[in-house]
Amino acid sequence: MPEIRRTVMSWLAHRSGTEQLPSGSRRARVYAGTDLLTGREIRFRKTCKTEQAALIELGRLLAQAAAGRQPDSAVTLAQLLDQYVSTAGWDPHRAGSPGRTRT
Repeated sequence: MPEIRRTVMSWLAHRSGTEQLPSGSRRARVYAGTDLLTGREIRFRKTCKTEQAALIELGRLLAQAAAGRQPDSAVTLAQLLDQYVSTAGWDPHRAGSPGRTRT
């Protein structure tokens, strides 16, 4: 199992790094895969004042991505339910629960 974790961390580190912003601050960024629902890339980002702080934060973000955590999202429950209903093929306007029939 440690070998798999090392491989995942290596792959994540290859697609991650720090960058300097025009303000002089540094941004740590980590690629964490693709969201299965939206198809968009999942990225962790954190802005820091110094390069050393950005490198420390990069390590934290890599650990979160390797653990399968998701970044905070602004999506609402209503949006998630709308997406679920459209992909599940369930008509919310029809009486009854999915999978149940009246006799």
